[in-house]
Amino acid sequence: MENTPLKDLETWEILYYLRMHRYQHVLVNYTKAMYATQLNVNFSDENWKDFLMYCDGVDNQEMFTRAEKYINQWRGDCLLNNLLDYE
Repeated sequence: MENTPLKDLETWEILYYLRMHRYQHVLVNYTKAMYATQLNVNFSDENWKDFLMYCDGVDNQEMFTRAEKYINQWRGDCLLNNLLDYE
């Protein structure tokens, strides 16, 4: 995979590489093996690819909503911490 040009890789292969080898938080938190162990769900290779692509689509729809929520929570925590530091 490492010698394959990026343009020749499928999306699921790139996402899988980022998650497993670069430890990037992409899509779901569980690996294929963790789903089998923790949730007793055994994906075939084809189903795993489909599942990752499904999660990617859902994640894209929710990304900005989640980011906005986290930004607001962070700002609120910063304001509260600053207020408590002054007292």
